[in-house]
Amino acid sequence: MSEGLRPSATSPGLHIKGGSYSTAPTGEYACHCGATDSAKGTTAVKALVEAYSDHKASHAEAGR
Repeated sequence: MSEGLRPSATSPGLHIKGGSYSTAPTGEYACHCGATDSAKGTTAVKALVEAYSDHKASHAEAGR
């Protein structure tokens, strides 16, 4: 993956790369607070998206 597309603390976000018939989807996220996570496989990537959404919501609730 190009370094320019990778999420980081200075450029937070979620990046998902869809798989094909022979490769599994992958995903990663980074938050401005420094939290990061990654996943490989359909089920794990779906869980990663939920975890990222929950993490962002926790910042919103805390007013950060």
